[in-house]
Amino acid sequence: MSDLIDHDHKEAAKEYKEASGERGRKFTEWQNEVEDSTSFDDKTRELMMLAVASAIKCDYCIDAHSKKAIRHGADREEVADAVQIAAEVRAASTVAYGVDSFKNFDDFDE
Repeated sequence: MSDLIDHDHKEAAKEYKEASGERGRKFTEWQNEVEDSTSFDDKTRELMMLAVASAIKCDYCIDAHSKKAIRHGADREEVADAVQIAAEVRAASTVAYGVDSFKNFDDFDE
């Protein structure tokens, strides 16, 4: 997979960082704190982050967290499991929200 974070993206990120000032620095600190202080081992944390990235369809996150998960020892089956778990949650939430449409029948059953 080619790197999504190419030269142009890195340059844009630098501009964003400068424009964000203190808020951007605090966000980065918070992000690092979350990643560094988790109770999960590195591989599990990255697989969880990959699952979320897959569910929210973030190409940049998928690229970064799949590479990190593999670096921390994740194999193909574990990556596939993470993606499938994300898909199951996404599908189940679609059904859970869709079930609410049946409440509308009450307005017509009388």
